[in-house]
Amino acid sequence: MYADRQYTTVLNGKRVSGVADNVTTTDGKRTAVEAKFVEDWESSIRNPASYIEVKTGNADLSIRQSEIFPQIRDGNSIPRGEVAKAFDLTPGKPLREQGYPNGIPIEVMNFPGAKQ
Repeated sequence: MYADRQYTTVLNGKRVSGVADNVTTTDGKRTAVEAKFVEDWESSIRNPASYIEVKTGNADLSIRQSEIFPQIRDGNSIPRGEVAKAFDLTPGKPLREQGYPNGIPIEVMNFPGAKQ
C-alpha cells in the first residue's frame, strides 16, 4: 500500500519526504527498502568505496581538504605512508592506477550546528 511506504527524513539539514520502493519488517521494526539503478557505480556516492565528509554549523573544508579532494575525485591523488597502508594501497602510485580509474567519489554534507 502506498501510504505504508511514505517516510520523512532529514537530508542536508532539510526535512524531506519520499516513498520507499518497498517496506519490510526487520527485528520488529518497519524498514524502508530502496533499490536504485546507478549507471556509473564506480563514481556514485552510494558506492561503499566513496567518501562522505560531514561539516556542521558554518564549517568549511580545510585548506588541505580543498586541495586534495579534487585529486581524490579524479584519481590523481597519490597515497603515501600510513594512509596508503591503512587503505591497502601502494604508496607513491596514483589512485587511478590502483583500481580507481575515475577516482573516489566524495560528497560534502553540511548540517546545522548543535545550537543553530
